[in-house]
Amino acid sequence: MKKCLVVGVILLFIGMSVIPSTGTITKQSYEQVSSGNTLYVGGSGPGNYSSIQEAIDDSNIGDTVFVYDDSSPYHENLLVDKSISLIGKNKETTIIDGGFDIIVIWVVANSVTISGFTLRNANIGLLGSTNSSIVSDNIFSCYQAGLGLLTSSNNQIFDNAVVSGYEVGIAIVDSSNKNVVSDNIIRSTYIGILISGSCFFNKISSNTIKQCSEYGIWIYWSFLNFVNKNNFIDNGCSAYFENSSFILWWGNYWDDWSSSRPRPINGTRYGPLLKTTDPWTTYDWRPAQEPYDI
Repeated sequence: MKKCLVVGVILLFIGMSVIPSTGTITKQSYEQVSSGNTLYVGGSGPGNYSSIQEAIDDSNIGDTVFVYDDSSPYHENLLVDKSISLIGKNKETTIIDGGFDIIVIWVVANSVTISGFTLRNANIGLLGSTNSSIVSDNIFSCYQAGLGLLTSSNNQIFDNAVVSGYEVGIAIVDSSNKNVVSDNIIRSTYIGILISGSCFFNKISSNTIKQCSEYGIWIYWSFLNFVNKNNFIDNGCSAYFENSSFILWWGNYWDDWSSSRPRPINGTRYGPLLKTTDPWTTYDWRPAQEPYDI
């Protein structure tokens, strides 16, 4: 059951790399320019847009699309294909409702900033195939995954809340090289954080992962990553890894471990020449004795 769930979520993410109705989208590789214009959505200002997507479509690289909460909830499914900042006035009251579609926000450009929204009522709140982007200070309430990265690198995911997602809170799939997931709160999902096929210095740090019914974090076929200073509280199983190696666990708080001795973490890794799968135990070498204030 659990493996079928993980594979299903991974396949859903990978399937998102092609849009059947419009063909394949190619990521743009622009650097964000901080001196752009600001386009306004909602509110009562002259010339303000009523649709977030219309403002995105009319924006240029480096612009900011600022969304007021007056007209919230916005019933839209957004495609961000330019290096812009998409900013909501208040994450509690600036709501984008996906209308039970697949994705609320799909990011396919690089150097994008998204902040200040509640994303709800879709399979995935935000899916990014992006580099050097920032997703911060949002609330996610979706069915299969709150937010995820696919074939992405050097992104920052921080200060978000993922609540009551049915399957996965945050998913990092086929994404390597210094993605940082930090200072998020993930609560009441099936799996808190899923890392699959992702290697080379991704960092999961200073998150609170609680009340996840199956796993706080599940790491699948991934290597050379860091998991440090997180709170694992009241999860079915705090952490598990499968066919994964060279994960540095350090300084996490485990509510099921009161000792200062290294906390064991069970899983499997590939044996010699990748021909066998062997049970393996690694350790959090310096577990925290008190939960962090996150």
